[in-house]
Amino acid sequence: MQTISMDEMYENVYMQSPPLIEGLLYAGTYLFVGAPKVGKSFFMLQLAFSVSTGKPLWNYSVNKGTVLYLALEDNLGRLQKRLYGMFGTDSTPDLHIATESHQFGKGLYTKTFS
Repeated sequence: MQTISMDEMYENVYMQSPPLIEGLLYAGTYLFVGAPKVGKSFFMLQLAFSVSTGKPLWNYSVNKGTVLYLALEDNLGRLQKRLYGMFGTDSTPDLHIATESHQFGKGLYTKTFS
């Protein structure tokens, strides 16, 4: 395991990642949980679409980025219907969707997007 001392860390200036959504969502790992059928998947699709297009989410500014949406309990037909119902024919090449994957360490790797 590679470590760095606090003294060594203070000798450098590290750039902070910009928020994905100003004042709302920053880089990192989040758990978004709630009761069944309250709209979690709809909200996550809205969030993914906003980030992948750079379009504002509600009144929040969004920094555009590429999104990998793992819908591992869904299928493409259902997602297509849901996305069309939410966004009509608006589309983006920066929202990537997967409904299947291997386990971590057995093939679940994310592509580096430029």
